[in-house]
Amino acid sequence: VVALLVGWLALPLRSIPATRIVPMRFPTAVSQGQLDAARWIRDHSGIEDLVMTNRHCITPRDPFSGCDSRRWLVTAFSERQLLVEGWTATPRATRIAPHGRDSITVPYWKPDILRLNDDFIARPTAAAAEKLAGLGVRWVYADHTRPYAATLEPFAVHRYSNADVDVYELPAELDYTDLNPV
Repeated sequence: VVALLVGWLALPLRSIPATRIVPMRFPTAVSQGQLDAARWIRDHSGIEDLVMTNRHCITPRDPFSGCDSRRWLVTAFSERQLLVEGWTATPRATRIAPHGRDSITVPYWKPDILRLNDDFIARPTAAAAEKLAGLGVRWVYADHTRPYAATLEPFAVHRYSNADVDVYELPAELDYTDLNPV
C-alpha cells in the first residue's frame, strides 16, 4: 500500500504550454481555499447560474483518456450545476462502462465540451468565451492544481481569488467580437 501511495503521489502533472500549475502535496486532498471559492460562488451567484471548472478528476490524470472522475467539490459546495465535473455517478457513465462496472474511469463522452471547457481556462480566447456564454456558463472556477492561464481577462471578469482558486464571471452582455486574444 505504501509503495502504491508513493508511486501515485509521484505521478507528474500534465502541463499545457502557456499555463501554470501549482502542484498539491496530496492531489486527492481538498483544501480550505477550494471550499471557500466554491462557497463564494454560492453566495454571489443565482441558483440557475452554470459554473465551469478545470478540476474534473480526483487524480491528476488526463480526463480525455479516463481518470478517477469522482470529483464533485464545486458542485457540492457552490450548490450550482456545472458544465463538466465528476461524471462517475451518472447513468450514462454506468451504461458505457465495461460490463456495467468501473464507471469511475470512463472518459467523458462529450470530448468537444470538455476540450472547450479546459482549453478556455488554459488558453482563453474570445471565440471560446462566446461559446461558453452561449451554453449558459456564468462562472469559472479555476483550480490552481490544474492547467490554467495567468488570467482569463479580458474575456471574463476576475471576481475572487485565494491561494488555491481564481473565480471569474463570464458576463452574458459582453461583446466578445471586440476582444483580441490574450
